[in-house]
Amino acid sequence: MEETSTTTQETAVPKKEKLSFGKKFLNFLMYGGFIVILIAAVAIVILVEKLMK
Repeated sequence: MEETSTTTQETAVPKKEKLSFGKKFLNFLMYGGFIVILIAAVAIVILVEKLMK
C-alpha cells in the first residue's frame, strides 16, 4: 500500500514522470498486469493470422 501512495504523489509532480511511470509499470505487473499483457499478445497473434490469410 505504501508503494501505491508514493506513486500517486509522484504523478502530481510532472517532473518525475519517468520515475512514476516505472513504478506504475512495476505495480501493474505485480498486480496481474502480466496476464493482461499475455492476453494482448494472443490478440495480436490472432490479428496477424487473420491478416495473413
